[in-house]
Amino acid sequence: MKHAKINEEDTVAFTCPLLATPLVLNQKNIPLFEQLGINIILPNDGLYDNRDHFLLRTPLELIENYSEPLDQSIKICIDWKNGASRILHSTILEMKEIHGNNMILMAGNVGSQEAFLELAKTGVDYIRVGLDSFITRNVGVGENLEGLVWNCAKQVKWYKEQYAMTEEEGFEDYYRRQGFSKNMDLALEHYENSKKISKVKIVADNITEYVKYCKKYGFAKNGYAAINKLIDCGADLVIPDKIFLQCLESDGERRVKEEGDYYTIAELKDWLGEFTELEDHFGDGLCVESKGLSEKEYITAKWTIRDWMLGSQENKLFGFRNSYLKYLNYTGK
Repeated sequence: MKHAKINEEDTVAFTCPLLATPLVLNQKNIPLFEQLGINIILPNDGLYDNRDHFLLRTPLELIENYSEPLDQSIKICIDWKNGASRILHSTILEMKEIHGNNMILMAGNVGSQEAFLELAKTGVDYIRVGLDSFITRNVGVGENLEGLVWNCAKQVKWYKEQYAMTEEEGFEDYYRRQGFSKNMDLALEHYENSKKISKVKIVADNITEYVKYCKKYGFAKNGYAAINKLIDCGADLVIPDKIFLQCLESDGERRVKEEGDYYTIAELKDWLGEFTELEDHFGDGLCVESKGLSEKEYITAKWTIRDWMLGSQENKLFGFRNSYLKYLNYTGK
């Protein structure tokens, strides 16, 4: 099987809007994701430390290990699924009070515009938008994810405009003109919230159902068009975990499905000898065991991460990089 080659011209001048999580990462494949320019949340195993990536930490780990001001910037993704949690909010407020902009924080998840705004007011830098389909099928899932991202992005834009006008016109003049002259404390609260919300980056998460939904538009299962559509709605980053899980290099044990059972590669080699490369089984039962799910699941391996990102004529993949650059050129962004 021929693969897309990674060379310097493939990675320069390309700011990748994708984010890979510990669900798909391990020590072996992290360098490959790095080389392709994909943003990374590192597994919380202490084996790989890189301040260019997000480190995964629980609220308790943050409080216990980051009580003193940092002397250099660090990026943290808070390992907490409920974006409306008081524990999460208080942790972010405490960390921002201690570290300010030296601690870049990502948190979530939220399934409504209201939850997004409340979390944004804590000063968090990135918010994961979209809920797991196992939790709910009503909000932040499937077609609703598109609307949720759009509405959250619209709020960020509005508050950004409010903050910009305040800075240009002056705090007192702007808020007196807005009718706050008798309650400047409320004006100050609005100003601080505008400042915080205006800088928030939106991370579209749990996009699997949305990719399925987009098939009604004729979009392919490779997810290219669905991801670009979420970015067009206002997402700054997108987490395509299910797509990455379908990559041969994804973390998880490889097995081949034969007659309803899943066999390890070692078992097959015992029976059939040193017969073939794993890639020869694409579309023919090659699966990757998905970790992190409540029940063990084997996901069919459909491509390599290199082919999915850079394209492969043999596998009829246009390449996400090509698709994204085409989208940017078309929209003028």
